Amino acid sequence: MTTYQLLNRKCQKALVLSNIAKRIYLRVFYQHFIFHLFILIMNIVTSCGVYNAVLCLIVYSCCKKAIRVITNSKWNTSTAALFHKLHILPLYQLNDYQVGCFMYRCMNALLPNDFCHMLVKNSDFHSYATRNRDTVHITTCRLNVGKRSIRFFGPKLWNCLPLNIRNSQSFYSFKRHFKSVLIDNILH
Repeated sequence: MTTYQLLNRKCQKALVLSNIAKRIYLRVFYQHFIFHLFILIMNIVTSCGVYNAVLCLIVYSCCKKAIRVITNSKWNTSTAALFHKLHILPLYQLNDYQVGCFMYRCMNALLPNDFCHMLVKNSDFHSYATRNRDTVHITTCRLNVGKRSIRFFGPKLWNCLPLNIRNSQSFYSFKRHFKSVLIDNILH
């Protein structure tokens, strides 16, 4: 091998490593800055009391654009596989993740009593020996606004989780397993 070929190979390896470092830097930048900015914007949008679908769609499209920039993909590339590859939750699943974390804290008495008394298990609601007696009682809702509330959506999400995730020993292990379940559901 000539010196020129050796130098060319070293330059190519350095270029590949610099691209990997750039992608890692952009991913960390997304997770620590853009991700929290999106959560802040979504909290502002939802705290207005009115669900604004247009603002949510704008924030979601910005999130998808950021993922395409990080992965250096074309503008029309599907982002589901990109989110899965980077192990990053899409914006619509961040709400599920936060609700799941809230429910874990409620069910394990890691929140103040006011929140913990908001949720009732079916075994506390009735004394019948049913197969769903260990699940959380889902309140009835007629309107879509009520279906987006934590009182309805939280128990519905919690009851859909596998038992081994619900019975996690620590909050950290719950978050890790729950996030992996959500990431696996991105492509489905």
